[in-house]
Amino acid sequence: MKWLGCSIFMAMLVGVFSPVVTFAASCTVSVPSNVSASAGSQDGQVILRWNTVPNVDRYTLVYGTASNKYIHGVVNIGNQTASSFTVSSLNSGTRYFFKIGAVKDCTSFSSEVSVMAKGVNKNTQQNVLGVSVRRSKGQVLGSSITADTYVVQRGDSLSQIAGKAYGDVFAFDKIAKANNIANPHVINPGMVLKIPK
Repeated sequence: MKWLGCSIFMAMLVGVFSPVVTFAASCTVSVPSNVSASAGSQDGQVILRWNTVPNVDRYTLVYGTASNKYIHGVVNIGNQTASSFTVSSLNSGTRYFFKIGAVKDCTSFSSEVSVMAKGVNKNTQQNVLGVSVRRSKGQVLGSSITADTYVVQRGDSLSQIAGKAYGDVFAFDKIAKANNIANPHVINPGMVLKIPK
Protein backbone atom coordinates (compact mmCIF):
# COMPACT_ATOMS: atom_id res chain seq x y z
CA MET A 1 0.00 0.00 0.00
CA LYS A 2 1.45 3.37 -0.97
CA TRP A 3 0.66 6.53 0.88
CA LEU A 4 0.20 8.60 -2.26
CA GLY A 5 0.14 12.33 -1.76
CA CYS A 6 1.61 12.22 1.70
CA SER A 7 4.70 11.34 3.63
CA ILE A 8 4.63 9.64 6.98
CA PHE A 9 7.26 10.44 9.52
CA MET A 10 7.19 8.59 12.82
CA ALA A 11 8.66 9.94 16.04
CA MET A 12 9.75 7.70 18.87
CA LEU A 13 8.04 8.52 22.15
CA VAL A 14 9.25 6.26 24.91
CA GLY A 15 9.13 3.11 22.81
CA VAL A 16 5.97 3.90 20.82
CA PHE A 17 5.28 6.15 17.87
CA SER A 18 2.82 8.73 16.65
CA PRO A 19 2.54 9.20 12.89
CA VAL A 20 2.58 12.74 11.53
CA VAL A 21 1.22 13.17 8.02
CA THR A 22 2.68 15.87 5.78
CA PHE A 23 1.80 16.46 2.14
CA ALA A 24 4.20 15.87 -0.75
CA ALA A 25 3.82 15.70 -4.53
CA SER A 26 3.70 11.89 -4.77
CA CYS A 27 5.27 8.80 -3.30
CA THR A 28 7.76 7.14 -5.60
CA VAL A 29 9.19 4.64 -3.10
CA SER A 30 8.61 1.02 -4.11
CA VAL A 31 6.60 -1.27 -1.86
CA PRO A 32 8.63 -3.94 -0.01
CA SER A 33 7.96 -7.27 -1.74
CA ASN A 34 8.03 -10.94 -0.81
CA VAL A 35 7.38 -10.10 2.84
CA SER A 36 7.16 -13.17 5.05
CA ALA A 37 6.71 -13.80 8.76
CA SER A 38 7.69 -16.91 10.70
CA ALA A 39 7.82 -17.91 14.36
CA GLY A 40 11.23 -17.20 15.89
CA SER A 41 13.45 -19.58 17.82
CA GLN A 42 12.36 -18.26 21.24
CA ASP A 43 8.95 -17.80 22.84
CA GLY A 44 7.27 -14.56 21.82
CA GLN A 45 9.43 -14.03 18.73
CA VAL A 46 8.54 -13.44 15.09
CA ILE A 47 11.06 -13.11 12.25
CA LEU A 48 10.13 -10.86 9.31
CA ARG A 49 11.90 -11.04 5.93
CA TRP A 50 11.51 -8.99 2.74
CA ASN A 51 13.26 -8.09 -0.50
CA THR A 52 15.22 -4.85 -0.26
CA VAL A 53 13.95 -1.74 -2.01
CA PRO A 54 16.42 0.45 -3.95
CA ASN A 55 17.06 4.05 -2.87
CA VAL A 56 15.41 4.01 0.57
CA ASP A 57 16.74 5.46 3.81
CA ARG A 58 15.29 2.87 6.18
CA TYR A 59 12.45 0.46 6.88
CA THR A 60 9.67 0.83 9.44
CA LEU A 61 7.19 -1.63 10.95
CA VAL A 62 3.58 -1.51 12.16
CA TYR A 63 1.81 -4.44 13.79
CA GLY A 64 -1.10 -5.53 15.93
CA THR A 65 -3.21 -8.52 16.94
CA ALA A 66 -6.01 -7.85 14.45
CA SER A 67 -5.90 -7.45 10.69
CA ASN A 68 -5.39 -3.80 9.66
CA LYS A 69 -5.44 -2.68 13.33
CA TYR A 70 -1.86 -1.66 14.05
CA ILE A 71 -1.35 -0.58 17.65
CA HIS A 72 2.44 -1.02 17.77
CA GLY A 73 5.30 0.18 15.63
CA VAL A 74 9.05 0.41 15.27
CA VAL A 75 10.28 3.55 13.52
CA ASN A 76 13.57 2.13 12.25
CA ILE A 77 14.09 -1.60 11.70
CA GLY A 78 17.12 -1.23 9.45
CA ASN A 79 18.84 0.76 6.72
CA GLN A 80 18.47 0.28 2.96
CA THR A 81 20.36 -3.05 2.96
CA ALA A 82 18.26 -4.64 5.73
CA SER A 83 16.12 -7.59 4.70
CA SER A 84 15.04 -9.10 8.03
CA PHE A 85 14.01 -8.07 11.53
CA THR A 86 13.17 -10.05 14.68
CA VAL A 87 10.30 -8.83 16.86
CA SER A 88 10.61 -10.02 20.46
CA SER A 89 8.57 -9.82 23.66
CA LEU A 90 5.30 -10.68 21.90
CA ASN A 91 2.58 -12.69 23.61
CA SER A 92 3.42 -16.32 22.94
CA GLY A 93 0.86 -18.24 20.91
CA THR A 94 -0.86 -15.06 19.70
CA ARG A 95 -1.42 -14.24 16.03
CA TYR A 96 0.14 -10.93 14.93
CA PHE A 97 -0.38 -8.95 11.71
CA PHE A 98 2.54 -6.98 10.22
CA LYS A 99 3.33 -4.44 7.47
CA ILE A 100 6.84 -3.34 6.51
CA GLY A 101 7.29 0.22 5.24
CA ALA A 102 10.06 1.48 2.94
CA VAL A 103 10.95 5.08 3.87
CA LYS A 104 12.60 7.82 1.79
CA ASP A 105 10.70 11.10 1.44
CA CYS A 106 7.49 9.12 1.91
CA THR A 107 6.50 5.66 3.13
CA SER A 108 5.20 2.73 1.08
CA PHE A 109 3.81 -0.20 3.08
CA SER A 110 3.85 -3.85 2.06
CA SER A 111 0.87 -6.14 1.99
CA GLU A 112 -0.07 -7.50 5.40
CA VAL A 113 1.42 -10.79 6.62
CA SER A 114 0.52 -12.69 9.78
CA VAL A 115 1.94 -15.44 11.94
CA MET A 116 1.52 -16.90 15.40
CA ALA A 117 4.31 -15.91 17.82
CA LYS A 118 6.16 -18.96 19.07
CA GLY A 119 5.12 -20.49 22.36
CA VAL A 120 2.15 -21.43 24.49
CA ASN A 121 -0.85 -19.11 24.50
CA LYS A 122 -1.50 -18.50 28.21
CA ASN A 123 -5.19 -17.79 27.46
CA THR A 124 -5.77 -21.32 26.14
CA GLN A 125 -2.90 -23.23 27.79
CA GLN A 126 -2.44 -25.15 24.55
CA ASN A 127 0.68 -25.46 22.45
CA VAL A 128 -0.45 -23.40 19.48
CA LEU A 129 2.75 -23.25 17.47
CA GLY A 130 1.53 -23.38 13.89
CA VAL A 131 -2.14 -23.75 14.87
CA SER A 132 -4.68 -20.99 14.16
CA VAL A 133 -6.06 -20.01 17.55
CA ARG A 134 -7.26 -16.47 18.19
CA ARG A 135 -7.53 -14.56 21.43
CA SER A 136 -10.84 -13.19 22.64
CA LYS A 137 -12.48 -10.76 20.21
CA GLY A 138 -11.37 -7.18 20.71
CA GLN A 139 -8.51 -8.01 23.06
CA VAL A 140 -5.67 -5.53 22.70
CA LEU A 141 -2.22 -5.71 24.27
CA GLY A 142 -2.43 -3.70 27.46
CA SER A 143 -5.65 -2.43 28.95
CA SER A 144 -8.39 -1.28 26.61
CA ILE A 145 -9.82 2.18 27.14
CA THR A 146 -13.62 2.15 27.36
CA ALA A 147 -14.28 5.29 29.45
CA ASP A 148 -15.09 8.75 28.05
CA THR A 149 -11.90 10.17 29.58
CA TYR A 150 -8.36 8.92 30.12
CA VAL A 151 -5.63 10.20 32.46
CA VAL A 152 -2.28 10.25 30.64
CA GLN A 153 0.33 8.02 32.26
CA ARG A 154 4.10 8.35 32.03
CA GLY A 155 5.28 6.87 28.71
CA ASP A 156 1.91 7.26 26.92
CA SER A 157 1.61 8.67 23.41
CA LEU A 158 -1.55 9.66 21.56
CA SER A 159 -1.06 6.79 19.11
CA GLN A 160 -0.77 4.30 21.97
CA ILE A 161 -3.90 5.73 23.60
CA ALA A 162 -5.76 5.59 20.25
CA GLY A 163 -4.67 1.97 19.84
CA LYS A 164 -6.16 1.10 23.20
CA ALA A 165 -9.33 3.18 22.68
CA TYR A 166 -10.08 2.35 19.03
CA GLY A 167 -7.74 -0.49 18.07
CA ASP A 168 -6.11 1.85 15.52
CA VAL A 169 -2.94 3.87 16.21
CA PHE A 170 -3.70 6.12 13.25
CA ALA A 171 -6.85 7.45 15.00
CA PHE A 172 -4.69 9.58 17.32
CA ASP A 173 -5.84 12.74 15.51
CA LYS A 174 -9.43 12.14 16.71
CA ILE A 175 -8.23 12.44 20.32
CA ALA A 176 -5.97 15.41 19.50
CA LYS A 177 -8.86 17.34 17.90
CA ALA A 178 -11.28 16.57 20.75
CA ASN A 179 -8.74 17.93 23.25
CA ASN A 180 -7.42 20.89 21.19
CA ILE A 181 -3.91 19.44 21.17
CA ALA A 182 -1.84 21.33 18.58
CA ASN A 183 1.19 19.03 18.73
CA PRO A 184 0.20 15.36 19.06
CA HIS A 185 3.75 14.51 20.17
CA VAL A 186 3.41 16.56 23.34
CA ILE A 187 1.20 15.16 26.08
CA ASN A 188 2.01 15.18 29.76
CA PRO A 189 1.33 12.72 32.57
CA GLY A 190 -1.76 13.73 34.52
CA MET A 191 -3.57 15.32 31.55
CA VAL A 192 -7.20 14.26 31.39
CA LEU A 193 -8.13 13.51 27.77
CA LYS A 194 -11.62 13.26 26.34
CA ILE A 195 -11.98 10.01 24.37
CA PRO A 196 -14.62 10.66 21.68
CA LYS A 197 -16.63 7.62 20.60
